[in-house]
Amino acid sequence: MEVLTTLRRLTTLSLAPLFLAVSLISIAQEEFEEEIVEEEIVEKSHMTLKELFKQLQGDESECFFTDVEFIAAEEDDVFLENKEGLIYIYTLKPVNPSPKFIYFNDCIFNTGVQSQLVFEGWDFKKLNMLGCETGSKLIFLNCTQSGNYPIHLENCILGDDLVFDNEEVVLNRIEVVNSRFDKTFIVNASIGSLIINGSVFKGDPVKFQAEDEELTHYQLALSEKEFGELIVRNCKFYSQGIATLFSMNLYKCSIDKLVLLNDSMHSLNFTDATINKSLLIDSIYVRDYIGVQNFDFPESNTNIPWYNLSGEKLAIFYTEQSHLVIPYQAKSEDQITKTLMFNDLISAYNKFNSMYHGRGDIGSANASYVEIKDIETRRQKYLVKTQPTLNLYLNYKLNIILRFFSDYATNPGKSLIQSLWVLVIFSIIYMFTFSEWDGLNYVYFKRQFILFSRYMKTKKSLKELYTKDIEKEESDFLRFKAKYIDSGKKLPRIIRLLGNVIFHMGLLQLRFTPYVYEKIDFKRSKWVELSPVRKAILGLFVFLLVVFYLLFIMVLKFINGFILSLNSFGFINVGTLPDGGIAMYFSVIESITGWFLLTIFTITLLSQILQSG
Repeated sequence: MEVLTTLRRLTTLSLAPLFLAVSLISIAQEEFEEEIVEEEIVEKSHMTLKELFKQLQGDESECFFTDVEFIAAEEDDVFLENKEGLIYIYTLKPVNPSPKFIYFNDCIFNTGVQSQLVFEGWDFKKLNMLGCETGSKLIFLNCTQSGNYPIHLENCILGDDLVFDNEEVVLNRIEVVNSRFDKTFIVNASIGSLIINGSVFKGDPVKFQAEDEELTHYQLALSEKEFGELIVRNCKFYSQGIATLFSMNLYKCSIDKLVLLNDSMHSLNFTDATINKSLLIDSIYVRDYIGVQNFDFPESNTNIPWYNLSGEKLAIFYTEQSHLVIPYQAKSEDQITKTLMFNDLISAYNKFNSMYHGRGDIGSANASYVEIKDIETRRQKYLVKTQPTLNLYLNYKLNIILRFFSDYATNPGKSLIQSLWVLVIFSIIYMFTFSEWDGLNYVYFKRQFILFSRYMKTKKSLKELYTKDIEKEESDFLRFKAKYIDSGKKLPRIIRLLGNVIFHMGLLQLRFTPYVYEKIDFKRSKWVELSPVRKAILGLFVFLLVVFYLLFIMVLKFINGFILSLNSFGFINVGTLPDGGIAMYFSVIESITGWFLLTIFTITLLSQILQSG
């Protein structure tokens, strides 16, 4: 016992340092977790606008604000330049402007819902807003950039309007990355470079419910200004079902370089916009409208695959007296009656179509042309309804046929496929008609039925039943041999040789047929003399035999029908037609159809070849 006690004490002493280390680690971990909890629950420090202004006006060229919530207090009324109803406008304007490096990190601008915070006349050498939030309208008015650093917003949540408003001064560069706009981003200033990447325009219905419903509002408003470079990529615009909320407005903008990549939006307004140098648009999805009236772009340096614009989304935006935008797309009868707008819309489509032809993008050129013709065909339908004439009716129906068979002579592959379908359809029709073309008529089926019935009623085998026909054919072959092959020198040797081949092949068939009949013979007595079990087994076999025979006849009829269809379709007035029966009339109809479709195919093919050339 003493020995065991001594060992236990020694073991405890040896493990004591390990227990001590574990205890220290646990205590340190608990303290670290307490610090993290304390950091998580630490509230942002508050700063009034007066305090913010004091720091911005200080002698330091760099101003850092981290984890600060900016609020409006009573002492900030000195900045309250205007009070319109319930709207408070706080304006921070420097007394002695000097270039500043300003950094807002994880800050909140909370001056009140019914307020606006205006930074007016500041000179930014650098302005960074990282992880910031705004609950009210934030305006940068007549601010300048004296350095090469951009105004940079990243991971921000803009709960209300964000506005850059300059009357004369051109801003150098603004970058917005991975931010969220609950309302509107307004740029009423000319900018050398504006880049918006990975941002979301939420279109919060609560924010827009107080707006005038008789006006059209935009989530990204850049109208009537100049931009050296405008890039919007990986952005999503949500209209939230608000009818008067459109996505992006470039009305009367002058842009040297415009890039739209991988964006999703409700509408896009290019009305009266001008792209001076280059235009690149790809992988964008516009759900409803693209306003394109008087939209000018450089045809030689524009790259917009048509699938970005397709779906009859091009529209003419016209405004009512209340400045509510009404998109015109020539879809309803009421819109089709507006001839001037219809002409403007078709002109816009043709401008894109001409650009695609100039760039050699035949796929986009054809697809845009099809959409143009669809709109024109819809207008023809309306004109036929309101001003019916034979000429309009025929042109309308021809357009429908051309659309169905060849996409208005732009798709030779489709015209060929449709022609093949016509061949197959007529082949099926010929399967169920009787003619002298294939010999499988009513007389043939009647004769086969009688022969098979005789076989079932008598004890004769198949070989005996068909021997009479075989003997007749064999005697015909023997006479053929005696008259033409055994005639000695009356015929050239090569002719007699050929006759020998024909004779022996026919004789082989005649000898082989009885052998086959003998092997497949399945009955040795009359049907009425068979036992019930034998009748059941034989009846099942006969049923399968009849099904197989009918399938064989159907395949044979289809092959014959397809040959007849091909002859009628491709060779009008050439070759032979069925001598009688209803198939003759179907053949005439198919000949006319084939001539028409082959003409369409030829024109379509030549058109595509000439375009490619």
